[in-house]
Amino acid sequence: MGFHHPRLFARGASPSIPDLLQHCAGITAIMLGVLVIEVAASLLTVKLKHLGRASTLSGTL
Repeated sequence: MGFHHPRLFARGASPSIPDLLQHCAGITAIMLGVLVIEVAASLLTVKLKHLGRASTLSGTL
């Protein structure tokens, strides 16, 4: 039935709630980390493009 984490299902048919929460929290933390990195990278790219345009404009003036 799909993906089974060996540690979660080692004890029996029903995994304990703390194990499930810990597993979900780990996945959520990783996804949030990736999201933060992507947002920061896109903001940095926009800022660098803006700075590049500003320096080009001041260079021509």
